[in-house]
Amino acid sequence: MGKWEKFKLWILTSTIHWMLRFIWYSLRIKWYRISKPNRVIYAIWHANILPAVYVYRSEKIAILVSPHRDGELANRILQSMGYHTVRGATDDQAVPALLRILKLNNISIAITPDGPRGPRHVVKSGVVKLAKWLKIPIVPISVECRPCYRLSSWDRFLLPIPFARCIIKEEGLIHVKDETHALRELTDKLGT
Repeated sequence: MGKWEKFKLWILTSTIHWMLRFIWYSLRIKWYRISKPNRVIYAIWHANILPAVYVYRSEKIAILVSPHRDGELANRILQSMGYHTVRGATDDQAVPALLRILKLNNISIAITPDGPRGPRHVVKSGVVKLAKWLKIPIVPISVECRPCYRLSSWDRFLLPIPFARCIIKEEGLIHVKDETHALRELTDKLGT
């Protein structure tokens, strides 16, 4: 990436960062949390990450970000908010990224199980395999915002309108014993 591309990316990142802060500070959020261990895997649909990124910003969380070029903008915005980021995907090719996550002791992990490119609301097996391998539970997160705008992207990305009411809810713990059952349970708890 050349100097001009880096500068354009910096301008875009800064602009989006401050626009998001304005929206986030205006939201009326109800956040329902559960009792959970120090280290978990948070799972949220790709479309619903925007409100959740705001409320979880003060916790120790590493977020798995797309290794593709389009993930660089998200990577920079998340890092500017204090998140640890790991570039990788939730498929079998993410082993190097997962090994980097393991080095981040006592840090929870956040994954969009249908990301980075879909299909929408289809849980990929990587999140369940990771939970089983690390022996930590999955915490599904559901998000509801009204009013909001949905982009025409593959995931119908949720953009809360300023001053919207948002409900962010941790939908229990999923301890992975049987991967097929855990995939079904995760899909059900994430909702639509």
